[in-house]
Amino acid sequence: MMFGVLVGAATSKDRERSPSTSHVANALLPEEATTGIARAAAATGMTEEEKTELRRIVREEVRAAQSAQAREEATDSGRPLPPEATSPAMSDDAIHAYDRAQGVIDDALARGSWTADDRSRFRANLAALPAERQVELERAVVIALNKRKMQFAAGHGPPF
Repeated sequence: MMFGVLVGAATSKDRERSPSTSHVANALLPEEATTGIARAAAATGMTEEEKTELRRIVREEVRAAQSAQAREEATDSGRPLPPEATSPAMSDDAIHAYDRAQGVIDDALARGSWTADDRSRFRANLAALPAERQVELERAVVIALNKRKMQFAAGHGPPF
């Protein structure tokens, strides 16, 4: 049931932005996908384990669509493939660390504030991730702070 609601939301956003619905990756930016999952999960009362699994599935689907699109564009233009289209899959430990870090972001967005505890928990999980995934998550925090989706309540110092 939950998966149908989320897919339906992604499809309607896709139709609003582009007449073509063939590329889901173009329809959802990372921060929109994260916010949508957080809202959908909160509305259905999902457990943390269910939210983590849903995040993993959505992330895999978006990355697969992005990789397929990048391969298609590279093949059509004769360019080499971008690194994200050829990068190896993350280890299970890295996937769990990514999910925990994403969970910290989701919780902060739901609360509307980024605390010192969020910063500590976020940092602890970043170390297990490849650099490009660290940047992806840090970018999501910065965007949320800049768009005032959450307030910086971590005291002095950097957000992460």
